[in-house]
Amino acid sequence: MKRWFKVGGILVARNHKGIKLVIPKTKQICKLNEEQADIWLNRMEELEKLDKELSMSLSNNGFIVSEVENKKSIETKSGIIPQVKNVNIRWNIESKELYILLNSDHYITKNPIMILDNYGSLCWQGIIEGLSINLICEKLENTFGSSTLIFAYLKKFIIGGFIEDIENLCDWSIVSEHDAWEFDATELLSNVSHLATPWYCSWEICSACNLRCKHCYLPEYDHMGLETEKALEVAHQLIISKIYNVIIMGGEPLMRDDIELIVKKLRNNGVYVGIITNGQLLSKQRTKKLAEAGLGMIYVSFDGFTKEIHENIRGKDTFYNCMQAIRNAKDCKIPSVAVSWSVNSSNVNEYQKLPEFLKKLGVTECYLEVFKETGLAGSKAPFDPITIKEVTMIKHAISDWKIRYPDLNIVFNSQCLCGRSRMKLDAAGDAYICPFLTESFGNIFNTPLLELWHNIEESIPEKGPAGYCRTVRELYLMHMYG
Repeated sequence: MKRWFKVGGILVARNHKGIKLVIPKTKQICKLNEEQADIWLNRMEELEKLDKELSMSLSNNGFIVSEVENKKSIETKSGIIPQVKNVNIRWNIESKELYILLNSDHYITKNPIMILDNYGSLCWQGIIEGLSINLICEKLENTFGSSTLIFAYLKKFIIGGFIEDIENLCDWSIVSEHDAWEFDATELLSNVSHLATPWYCSWEICSACNLRCKHCYLPEYDHMGLETEKALEVAHQLIISKIYNVIIMGGEPLMRDDIELIVKKLRNNGVYVGIITNGQLLSKQRTKKLAEAGLGMIYVSFDGFTKEIHENIRGKDTFYNCMQAIRNAKDCKIPSVAVSWSVNSSNVNEYQKLPEFLKKLGVTECYLEVFKETGLAGSKAPFDPITIKEVTMIKHAISDWKIRYPDLNIVFNSQCLCGRSRMKLDAAGDAYICPFLTESFGNIFNTPLLELWHNIEESIPEKGPAGYCRTVRELYLMHMYG
């Protein structure tokens, strides 16, 4: 009977009741039903016997080979057991052959996410099982017919800070980590409609706020949120669910006096934590406490790059308080300080001033969001959402700025990832696909967070927005074609 070996470089994504095999390099895609997926993942040695038609299809499209060129094991093996570096290393399992590694230590300075192909996933699986390099090589040879790429993957893991250095294993100078496959987030999210574990959670820890901004999407401004003990229970669920990035928001989160305690709990358990603030309460003393707690990022909300435009939306004396908040965050060494800008018809023409404004602040990051006409204030705001034409105009400007201002990281979040890789929790522990939706899909004090997340999988469309933007034609078209 013919023996088949898998080819490396395959993205093995969950696809409802089966899996989808994707080779991005050749654009080949093969969808396997539940029974076929079981053969691929667990019984490849029986492939020829169980499904000859499937074996021919996989072979013709480059997913498997019957013989492996240079089929041999590495000459130097080792009984060394690679060690995961520290608590800041997390991994999510999308499928048995699709591991996503996350390093919250590297969020600012390096790419913190590594999306592994089927070969790399088998390497990582061996590492977390505590196997020696010898035993990992045996698994690779049984599955792929060769273990020669293991050094490339080990070097990639070391450079990414995912495992401890391994000295005297080989001459690392002749090993190229570029021989190890990994995928970018776009390749993954274009092939997976709903991740097994969300990467990001926006935690609306309170709705109480000291401002009354004209574009606010909240339905009320009075809820201070859960008592500290209950809030720490929410933090625990975020930790055990392996959510990688938590953004604490409000209302105004700094109206609570326990934020530092919550940040510290999350950070001590490897979660990357950011805060979105209106900047009015970000004193130097408060900022120092947040830095000591391990806060990774502060987003300060601006709605214009002049006092007049900003304060027309946010209120008197708010502009210079925001400027001071940025200075405090930088002085207290918060690792990343960013401007958050909600774009609407009254401030969209400010976009041309953005690079110079960021330079003036000494900030290199800015995140743009499209104003949504919803909420107690936003539903009756004296301005409108921007048009697809204006979205395109801003995108073209950002492309130009990447060349003219390579040190700036300006991100326009015009594509919806709600329900795919991100979710929201509100001040009472209710879970939402999207921050702008009012219908919850459950409460984490009644049902564990990950169980709630898994329950909504079949309701997420394969393409297009899944949240509020799906209900608004202009926003839907923006996400699909803008």
